[in-house]
Amino acid sequence: MGIDAEILVRKVPQHVVTDEWLKAVSWRLCEAIGAKHFFLSDGLMPAEYQAATKRWHEAFDTHPNYAEWHALTNRKPATGKYWAELTEAEKARKKELHEGIFRDIGKAPECRRLAIEPTLTRYREDDDPTPGSEYREDSDTPIKASPGECLLELSLYGRYYGPGYERGDILTYCAIAEWLEINIPGCEVWYGGDSSGVCAEPFHELKRRELRAHLFSSKGRDYFNRSWMETAGVRPPACSLCPGGKYCGSAFGSGGGGKYSAFHCGGCGKSVETRDGGGTWTEKKDA
Repeated sequence: MGIDAEILVRKVPQHVVTDEWLKAVSWRLCEAIGAKHFFLSDGLMPAEYQAATKRWHEAFDTHPNYAEWHALTNRKPATGKYWAELTEAEKARKKELHEGIFRDIGKAPECRRLAIEPTLTRYREDDDPTPGSEYREDSDTPIKASPGECLLELSLYGRYYGPGYERGDILTYCAIAEWLEINIPGCEVWYGGDSSGVCAEPFHELKRRELRAHLFSSKGRDYFNRSWMETAGVRPPACSLCPGGKYCGSAFGSGGGGKYSAFHCGGCGKSVETRDGGGTWTEKKDA
């Protein structure tokens, strides 16, 4: 688990926030900043999705294959086990049953997700207030919209960045904030995290400059240089881009009784791992 970055947009007049306006703003934001920085999905409108997914689950649970599939899926594990061990034939049967259900009722519906949406648009409970009226965070008191205001939030894909938690792509977050200020005149951008009490605060230019200055300092990525990250007993050989003739990257994985270690080098951008205690090192492509 980690702290994910969140951006809240305030002082947006309710009357301008239509579905077409949201789609246009989201599309242009993704075009300018890059869609890879957001959680996006093509699908049904949230209200339609809730009804459609309810119907789909009812069809799944009443399908003739469901009882047998459910019994295999939920078999109680043996004592001391985390899950039940199925035979190869049982695994094949479980897959066959599942695929049969999908052939008959189709895949589960997907919900449309834009880069920017009113708060409380998704994961709603029956007693939730109107979307855009309230922003909930890791605190006892939610942020409430002023009269005539619609609160908007971004579907950011990335970790939070701040002093003591120098993980996320703060340069992109700063660029997003500047884009919002230019393209939604009069708006106010707030920045925070989704957990650990990291609540949203105004993300004005002075704050952004402070965070960029921290990033550009020698402590800009201190999160990855803490002693508790250095659990590996061995380090990779230095690449030709590491200063001082020694490996300057940071550990992000270890285990296997000291046999497994994984490191990332900020200089060359490569991640490497060993599974034999440093005897051999291979590039880790999926890091």
